[in-house]
Amino acid sequence: MWEGIVQGLSWDVVKLSVRKALSVMQSQGVAPDESYEKKGRKRAELGFCWTAYKDGKKQYDMFVGLRRFHNEQIKKVKKS
Repeated sequence: MWEGIVQGLSWDVVKLSVRKALSVMQSQGVAPDESYEKKGRKRAELGFCWTAYKDGKKQYDMFVGLRRFHNEQIKKVKKS
């Protein structure tokens, strides 16, 4: 039981220190402030990869297995 209490308190200390560091970085212009938003797309594919080349150029690409793609963009948003 004490381990859970200590772990919870240490996690709260870590979150507090990260938020403090983020606010310091935002005040100095190193980190984006709240006027930015993240938009991302995730995609997963199932298959295996087979690629055919001819004369050093890719002719055909096939994938069978599981792979994930993630694309994230940070956009500036007008504060209202």
